[in-house]
Amino acid sequence: MKNQKGAITLLVSSFILMASLIFSLGSYKHIFYQVKRAQNEVEARKGYWAAEGGVECAFTKVSTTGSVPSTPIPECASLKLTDLQITQEMNYQIKADKLSQVVKKDFTIGGSGGDGAIQSASNLYFYSSITFTSPDPVKLGADGWECVAVRYKDKIGAFGSVSNAGVNHSIKPSSDFDNQGKDCSLEHKTNSAAGSSNFKSDFLRDDKISPFKDLFGIEPSDHNTIRDNGKFDILYGSGSENDKRLSECGTKLKNRINAGEVYIWVEGSCEITSAQYEGFSEAMNNSLNGAFIVIHDGSLSIMGAPSGAIAKDMKGVIFHFNHDYSVPTDGSNWDGSDAYSKLYPHGGKPNSLYPSEFLSTASFYQHGAFTLLGGQFFDTKDQSAIFYTSSNFKYNSDIVNELVSGLVQPRWVKGSWHDF
Repeated sequence: MKNQKGAITLLVSSFILMASLIFSLGSYKHIFYQVKRAQNEVEARKGYWAAEGGVECAFTKVSTTGSVPSTPIPECASLKLTDLQITQEMNYQIKADKLSQVVKKDFTIGGSGGDGAIQSASNLYFYSSITFTSPDPVKLGADGWECVAVRYKDKIGAFGSVSNAGVNHSIKPSSDFDNQGKDCSLEHKTNSAAGSSNFKSDFLRDDKISPFKDLFGIEPSDHNTIRDNGKFDILYGSGSENDKRLSECGTKLKNRINAGEVYIWVEGSCEITSAQYEGFSEAMNNSLNGAFIVIHDGSLSIMGAPSGAIAKDMKGVIFHFNHDYSVPTDGSNWDGSDAYSKLYPHGGKPNSLYPSEFLSTASFYQHGAFTLLGGQFFDTKDQSAIFYTSSNFKYNSDIVNELVSGLVQPRWVKGSWHDF
């Protein structure tokens, strides 16, 4: 009997020990699973943060160079990503992958740029001759290049000859341009001695043009973002809100360019007088890619070289941008300038050479021979630009793109953050 009780006790103890062992093994398996899961979570988060770092690395590369790099990006190699790509559809997208952790984010850089040697939201009037030695070739069609000399918003007029010299000659619109043996198509090549009555498709009306937004990719109301980006040397005119004027504007611009400034922003009206024009044009010509000059909220007049003076081709971009500036219809915005005597001669009477619809709203006036290698932009809605005597525009995308690339910064597209 005692032996039977001992056996029963031993059997019960064995069952208890086996149960404890089974429970312990089950607990260990569960703990092991939790440890492995935690380790996988840690590795996944490591992959995620590495992928996010890859997105930021690529974006920084774009920000510092002003252009979209090809992949792989050497500066991002230390992250040891599985994949890093930059693709373009409506916007650019950076996609980074590590350990199956994928992070995507969209960004945009600058605007569409737009087409045309002159891009204008202003009304335009040309008196006497205007030549486009090299228009913007845009794209090659079946009948030749679909060139654009001028892209404008509303009104355009001309008195005298208008000539588009095409792209089948030695002056190229960019250093790598290959005309493939073709010129501007006949439909995209205006040669007229009768003013604007015979404009062809190289004078392109675009009622949605917004030169500031097209170039910089932001709304004109946010223009201070560009002005205050640290790139511009800002010159302030003196006077009241709608009558600010920078005195000796041509001389000050020349001095800044000769001192090495590439980006100059003038707040207020500016006149480059005949006496100042030679030095100003020489400074623009001597600079590698010229200068990017913005005249903001004011009138701009360029009076051309005096008779007998040597005026060189100007290189660069001239951007006339009025956002909060209104033009008085009596021409008083030109008071005290050399332009006044040309626009309102004989005791202040309006010059009959110019239709009143252009003269009464004029905020830009160019007088005398004028040659620009680069691009000219007008974003002065409901205002006008008047060109007198000979003007020669030589569109050059190398100069425009090089200058603009130093200004535009990439921006994340809101709501585009994706991680999987």
